[in-house]
Amino acid sequence: MRKSYFAVVLSWLLLWGPVAGAQTTVKRVVLQGFWWDYYNGNYAFKWADYLTELAPRLKDMGVDAVWIPPTPKNKNATNDVGYSPFDPYDLGDKYQKGATRTRFGSKDEFLRMVAVLHANGIEVIQDVVLNHTDGAGTTTGDAGQDPEPTYSMATNSGYKTFRYSSYGTPVPEAGDNGAAYAARQGRWPKNYTNFHPQLGHNTSSGDLAAPYFGPDFCYGNDGGNDGYGPLSPNYLALYP
Repeated sequence: MRKSYFAVVLSWLLLWGPVAGAQTTVKRVVLQGFWWDYYNGNYAFKWADYLTELAPRLKDMGVDAVWIPPTPKNKNATNDVGYSPFDPYDLGDKYQKGATRTRFGSKDEFLRMVAVLHANGIEVIQDVVLNHTDGAGTTTGDAGQDPEPTYSMATNSGYKTFRYSSYGTPVPEAGDNGAAYAARQGRWPKNYTNFHPQLGHNTSSGDLAAPYFGPDFCYGNDGGNDGYGPLSPNYLALYP
């Protein structure tokens, strides 16, 4: 009887043991390594160095990953915390917006922080801003020299208007016709005001302009009511 009972228990363990083990949940700890206006007076504009120094302690605490703020140069350099990106390719190694480093630190300090955290077995989660840039050029998008020297890099002829990285050609000046507008080159030579919904052009009437099925591109008014798009007759004449 005892042998039969032992055989039953052993069979149960062999059958259900692997299943129970497979259901074990492995939980990971992620530390948000900043707050909305992060700053440390002992590491002024060197937040990366601060996290570097914390790495061994974070490892001992069982932290698996550290979430860091956006690191590109912002419109106010060291005064912005990452969410007003000016140049996504400036990680604190270019003199722009009145400073070389960012609030997070220099590019070298940033890369060193990543290396030290990785050496301690801690992953780095980079927060990013993908849907806008800020603090550059004129408010209307007109081409020509930029009167504000902190908005763009200096050239021999003065200062050039900032343009999005997708532009292969500058933004046309206000009043340009459809041909000038259509001549813009680049991976995506349009602005957000060239799309609906937008306040400059009503799309709430008519079957084709109903809110649910309305057009994506705006061909009404000046092609976006942004001050430098073409008049719709000129634009549409290019694409009959």
